[in-house]
Amino acid sequence: MQSKPTEKVSVALEVRPLAYFKSRDGATYLCAYIDEKRNREVFAQTEHGFLEVTDPAVKFIVARWTHELLEAARR
Repeated sequence: MQSKPTEKVSVALEVRPLAYFKSRDGATYLCAYIDEKRNREVFAQTEHGFLEVTDPAVKFIVARWTHELLEAARR
């Protein structure tokens, strides 16, 4: 007997943090590597931990800020 999958499932994920940012409205964002291939993902801090950001505009901005920080650190 198979059951119907739920819409959302919480899963623990270990990431390699690259940078944290706090927005003007007080939200905290984390940009991190999520695997050995060094794929980056953006997360927002909530009362339940960090959740993946789905808003493409927020993902773009946080990824750009992270890139600028990493480039500055290399100089």
